[in-house]
Amino acid sequence: MRRFNVVLQTANAALVSLFVLQAMASGAVSLDFDFAIGTEGSGPGQFRHPVGVAFDASGRILVTDDNNNRIEAFDSQGNFLSMFGGVGGSGNGEFKNPQGIAIDLVTGNIVIGDLNNHRIQIFSSSGTFLSTFGSLGSGNGQFNHPHGIAITASGNIVVSDDHDRVQIFSSSGTYLSSFGSSGSGIGQLLGPSALAIGPGGDIYVADTGNYQIDVFDPTGNFIRAFGSIGNGAGQFGGGSPASPYGPRGIAVDSAGNVFVSDTINSRIEVFDSNGNYVTEADGFHSPQMLAVDTNGNVAVADYGNNRVVVLNYVPEPSTFTLFSFALLAIGGHRFVQRRQRRTE
Repeated sequence: MRRFNVVLQTANAALVSLFVLQAMASGAVSLDFDFAIGTEGSGPGQFRHPVGVAFDASGRILVTDDNNNRIEAFDSQGNFLSMFGGVGGSGNGEFKNPQGIAIDLVTGNIVIGDLNNHRIQIFSSSGTFLSTFGSLGSGNGQFNHPHGIAITASGNIVVSDDHDRVQIFSSSGTYLSSFGSSGSGIGQLLGPSALAIGPGGDIYVADTGNYQIDVFDPTGNFIRAFGSIGNGAGQFGGGSPASPYGPRGIAVDSAGNVFVSDTINSRIEVFDSNGNYVTEADGFHSPQMLAVDTNGNVAVADYGNNRVVVLNYVPEPSTFTLFSFALLAIGGHRFVQRRQRRTE
């Protein structure tokens, strides 16, 4: 986008400056490709269907490599660093299809949703097994395929599962509370997948079977929802009631912008803090979960392409209309527009 330097040739500089500031205030945004990580395979730095992704405090990118039953770590430029797991089993530190992932930014602990073991596993920042909680069932603290994981500012662990609910646990795995029930009414859920925590502590749920994003306060009270089924701007998914395929990934940045994986439409959509559609990026194949860091980097688990794509989200000021002539008259005074190279 071009930016312009305005050279004032009038004593009424304040009026013209106000005009320019107002014109620059209505911002356009961009969601641009930065780089991609990985290829299909089982070697270091390769994937067999990545599902979950997270940034840690140092900028590392951690990825749940679903069919390889392992977690891989990359630096902020996408260079392979390490991995743990890799054994399909039910022992400590083993996985059966790891999917959801979240990082405790205070302790550095890595929390993994071990999907088909119906449990949560916790590891140190270096990948050392620490603890596990949960088992198959519908009771408090039990799971039927835990999908989404998020960690609150206080360290509580938030988990969604196929019982159409969200459960909240302490950092050590003690059950605290839950919310949600099966259905399409206000505050109900159908196949909730990814979770995210907003800057005020609100809990965002990718409500896959209802083709929408639900927002709850920190204690689980419903606030609002946005989205509907379709492929238009601000819509999600497709499929059938027996096999819903709505949004499967969500992340929220520090300004409250919401990033959503519209999986079946193979795109990432961006919404403002009120749920209004802003922009989108495409070029994916069944994108799953995603994460955003403090620098506007958005990492996407590009499931069908066996890679992780890193995008950069940049709010940009918009310019006022460039007329076909260079000199404009405002109230008998004039100013000159000079093209200026864009600064990063």
